[in-house]
Amino acid sequence: MQEKQELKKTILITTLGVVLMFALVAVTFGFSKSKTNIPELFISERASGANIATELAKEVNVSVDALLEIDQLDREGRVFEARQIVSEQLSKVNQYQVITIDLADHLGSMAKASATIKPEEAKQLAIEAISTGVAMVSRLITYNALMDELFQTLDAKFLTGRVNGKSINNLVTELNNSARDINELNTSFNAILDNFDQTYAN
Repeated sequence: MQEKQELKKTILITTLGVVLMFALVAVTFGFSKSKTNIPELFISERASGANIATELAKEVNVSVDALLEIDQLDREGRVFEARQIVSEQLSKVNQYQVITIDLADHLGSMAKASATIKPEEAKQLAIEAISTGVAMVSRLITYNALMDELFQTLDAKFLTGRVNGKSINNLVTELNNSARDINELNTSFNAILDNFDQTYAN
């Protein structure tokens, strides 16, 4: 399981590196100011990327709410129901990883397409959006790892009745911090893209 998670992280980190490389190339070898040119590829990938980012942010909030529900059930001694929710959340970890990779792929396509965006101000705005998206993917990688570790720990707690409460509390705090960052980055990502659309794509 650990090796599988590490492989997925490696794939994601490699993908992020490719995205940043294309973004750097786009800035370094940019075209001079001239008439507006927004590639159709960028527009379509931007729409897909924004939708996926928003969906991931929503799913993050769902998992945070699930933690509150698990805690309440635990306090009430309803361990079986709590374990059911834990199991549901664990089954989503791989799904979130796949969707995160999908988001990274769309960001990579946006970065490639940004090389021909004109004018330069539009290109810079596009690169800002891509960089924000990359930061979100990075936080999602962390969040997915924390989510897996936390729900595995909770499952062990409900099975054995023995667990380090401090460890769970620390994981919950880290998870909540990552969730907050993801939501903020998603808001920023979409706001920059909306600004791009209103200024250059309409």
